[in-house]
Formats: sequence, C-alpha cells, structure tokens
Amino acid sequence: MRIEPVTLQNVHPACLRTAFWEAGSDVADPAMEKELWLSSTLMTYGLCGFSAVADSPAATILFAAPSLLPGAGEMPSGPASPDATLISSLFTGAMDSSLSAVLVDAVLGHLVARDIPAVEAFGWRSGTFGPIGLIPENVLVKAGFSLLVDHDEVPRYRMELPPVDGLLAAAEVEELLSVSVG
Repeated sequence: MRIEPVTLQNVHPACLRTAFWEAGSDVADPAMEKELWLSSTLMTYGLCGFSAVADSPAATILFAAPSLLPGAGEMPSGPASPDATLISSLFTGAMDSSLSAVLVDAVLGHLVARDIPAVEAFGWRSGTFGPIGLIPENVLVKAGFSLLVDHDEVPRYRMELPPVDGLLAAAEVEELLSVSVG
C-alpha cells in the first residue's frame, strides 16, 4: 500500500459517484463534475487529495479551500471558516480507521508544509446525509481535531496547524499501513 497525490487515475470509485462537495446537492452527472473539479483544482489550487493505492485505489481523501467546495455551505454545522482548509471527504471500501488515520495525517503534513493556519472537517455521527464521504467523528477526534460547531449528525471539527501533538512518525505510518493491508 502506498499513499499518492490524488489524480484522475487513482480516485476511489465511490468518490466519483458524488460531487456534493464540489457542486452542491443538485448535480446531473457526478462523475463528470468530479473530474472537472479535480482537473481545475489541481491546476489552480494544487494538490487537493491523496489516494491509498495497492493494485487499485483503496481510499481517497480530498481537501481544498472552502471557496472551492460549495457543498459545505449546505451542511447544518457549516460553513467552514474562511481561514481553514476543508477536508471534504474520505472514501474507503470499508471504513478502515488505520487507513483513514494515515490519509488524514498525509493531509495534515501537506497543509503544515504549505503554512496553512488551520484545517476543518465535518464529522459524521449518524443520519441521512448519504454517501458523500463524511468522515467518521472518531477518526477526527483520534487525529486531534477539536469540536468547533456541534450538531446531532454532522458536527464541524477544527485543528490549528501545526498540531500540538505533532504528526505521525514514519514508523507509525508504516505500522498502520501494514495493519490495514494485513
């Protein structure tokens, strides 16, 4: 298993079935919208996600400036703060918390290197928000995010960067990856 910058070729298939974050809830062709958004965002914003890849994409996490993710405005605990980068979605075949932790950590490391002051994400507790890639609340809490705006189903979390507890060490990342594969 390796972590790669997201491209059109290594996106998890479930990620292509929704363009909620990129275009809002009223989208005729989610796969086309997602591809257009990825192409445009990679050219104008730069790196906007990572994929965990073995033989095929095992997971994809996406992030960008809130202005590039209009669907976040539809969230009941939104909108995201304008000074923060928003982790919009995480797609895995089975919600593997160790693989999710590695992908969140990859995003945090990248954002720290870009001198981004904060990162936010909408957590998922329960409810009817469908397969839009919401990140389970426990993944965010374990990564060190703090509750910013509470909500019964989709609370919003925030982390100031760089994180106080630091990022995962390379050995921890390798250990988590071996657990997620084995």
